[in-house]
Amino acid sequence: MNRHKRREGEQVPSHNKPPASVTGAPAREAMHGPDAGYRARFSAVCEHVPFGVVALVALIAVVRVVQYHWREGSALLGSALLVAAVFRATLPKRRAGLLAVRSRVVDVVSYCALAGCVLFIALTIQGGPLS
Repeated sequence: MNRHKRREGEQVPSHNKPPASVTGAPAREAMHGPDAGYRARFSAVCEHVPFGVVALVALIAVVRVVQYHWREGSALLGSALLVAAVFRATLPKRRAGLLAVRSRVVDVVSYCALAGCVLFIALTIQGGPLS
């Protein structure tokens, strides 16, 4: 019935095999090795470092606001947004991690606009209930 059934031990003719570039065999072989898992974990961690830096600066800003240094905290928050804009402008989307929300131009313009507003308010308001 099945005329293409192979006998046990019969080799597949080489002209029927897809080339290695189609199957991805060399890339797969390069990924598997003694330290392939380490490289994958390191790459995954590196993707979140820019967001971690921005989050750390923002956390310090919140601490300063809670300590009644609201102007300094607001300036730090604006600085965190500027750092986010620099990371988003310079890093590729894969390395920007959670900072990449929209297209690069929209992200950078949004971060810079928010940073400008926050810094303007922090540097121009005089007195206030927390002074």
